[in-house]
Amino acid sequence: MKKATLVVVMMMLVAFCAEAQRPHTTNPMKEHLEALNAIKNADSLQKELDRLTTGEQEDDHLIAYQYFIKNADQERADKLKAVILQKFPRGSMAKQTMIEKITGEPDLLERDRLFSKMAEERPDEEFGYLPFMMAQDFANVGNEANMTKYANIYARSAVDGKGNPVSKEFIYSLVAEGMIRTNPDIAAKYLKGGMEENKKSLDQMLAEGGSDSNLLKRAKSNYYNATNSYVDALLKGSDPEKGYVIAADMYKKLKSDPTEERSLFLINRKSIYVCIAIYKPFQRSFSIRGKRVAFGFHFTSDYRSFKTDLLGSKRERRRI
Repeated sequence: MKKATLVVVMMMLVAFCAEAQRPHTTNPMKEHLEALNAIKNADSLQKELDRLTTGEQEDDHLIAYQYFIKNADQERADKLKAVILQKFPRGSMAKQTMIEKITGEPDLLERDRLFSKMAEERPDEEFGYLPFMMAQDFANVGNEANMTKYANIYARSAVDGKGNPVSKEFIYSLVAEGMIRTNPDIAAKYLKGGMEENKKSLDQMLAEGGSDSNLLKRAKSNYYNATNSYVDALLKGSDPEKGYVIAADMYKKLKSDPTEERSLFLINRKSIYVCIAIYKPFQRSFSIRGKRVAFGFHFTSDYRSFKTDLLGSKRERRRI
């Protein structure tokens, strides 16, 4: 029953997507389903179901299908689904069935093959969140080419909360976090773009002024989180010193600015904590790369004081 519920929810998302994007505030398909559920006379109900399931519109069939699912009539729902797939091989039900097959396929390369076939058959259609998930999966295995391929597909229809298009660079940065462990240098390239996109957005809000405090706080949090992800990739890649510099500069800025949110400071303190207290090459870099001078640490005691300042008491350290 749980599977059936999931299927009907996903079907409603597919079938109602186009309607939901139109300017009117009502959804004719949803209203029709509600009206169908309100029919109490058995003969009238059957007559309407017969009309829906013998027509030439897939939407009508989907309303009847959803009715059967909601009323736990799985047998009739399964029979109607078979009819829909045969009658509308390029319709919404066929598309959703293929999406379910792709998401349930354990082999990533086979999922790629199935998606490519579906996209070729439906060149002008959107595929919801699936391309983003595919981009994440390929990022997780360090496959840059397929990561960007699916991120580009997702970017064609991705919009923010205000309905504005989301840039490819920002989407790259979201999925590239999964590549930090498998290919940190490549991940850093895309995460830097995400950091810069968030910084641009934050600077614009600050320049315009009058922004809602919650929105501004979120923008700052997005920027600092994106920066910390970039630092994480640098630390695991071939240029860890650059990560140290960025993290330390941000730490000093946040600590010296009393107007900044305490939560943002704690976000960054976690990053600099990793840089200094966990990643051992950082301490060695003071002497072999001259970083201690760049940070103002001329003596070992300076470094120890800075480290103590970052970590605080043992109780405070556990909270980090």
